Amino acid sequence: MLIANARATRTPYPAALQSIMSVAWAQESRRWLAPWPEIARSATPLYDLPDLASKLHVARFSVKDESVRSPLASFKALGAPIALVRQILRFHPGLEPAAILTGRYADQLKGYTVISVTDGNHGRGLAAAARDAGVRCVIVLHANVSVEREEAIAVFGAEIVRIKGNYDESVEELARLAAENGWQVVSDTSYDDFRGDGAVALHHVTRNVLVALGPARVPARMVPTRTYSCKAASAAWRQA
Repeated sequence: MLIANARATRTPYPAALQSIMSVAWAQESRRWLAPWPEIARSATPLYDLPDLASKLHVARFSVKDESVRSPLASFKALGAPIALVRQILRFHPGLEPAAILTGRYADQLKGYTVISVTDGNHGRGLAAAARDAGVRCVIVLHANVSVEREEAIAVFGAEIVRIKGNYDESVEELARLAAENGWQVVSDTSYDDFRGDGAVALHHVTRNVLVALGPARVPARMVPTRTYSCKAASAAWRQA
């Protein structure tokens, strides 16, 4: 069942939000990640479900198949790589963005260390991106993260720090290690005194939609209303 948002307004997109999430940033991110070998070159398939659309009384309902996007096997694994690229550019603005994850600047970045906490997906994406960029990566895991997820992150060369506590305590350990060692945080969450790349959780959703569809496959007057972070991500579409 679809429920209309009674508080929805149709106004121009606020300028204050443009720096957090926008179509322009998503398109830029797609260009920068395009050479990275861990993502597919073509758009992920989009399958129409006309019977379901009719049942829901919407113009169109489609399912976006994320299973072929990346060998990382994670819909959420794209936010971390682009966050890493953008963070590196803040310290090295002269680098070519699209070349960072190809390893072109590995020698220049070998003294650079990034750190994050994760339940699995974000850490795997960051570890893979850091490896290809030539950056050292440290991942803090809490007690409830499975050994299988730890191994899936470590295979990309990340250094694992295990704590006995929960997720919130792993965030505290992250903050301590980053402050003591001068490491750079690439996080998918925000906490006191750190906002940095936490907004990537929103930013990569927009990018995922654009990459999946490709600019030529986005019909006029069609906008995404929701994406789901799962292997076979669904997208409901409303004809504007």
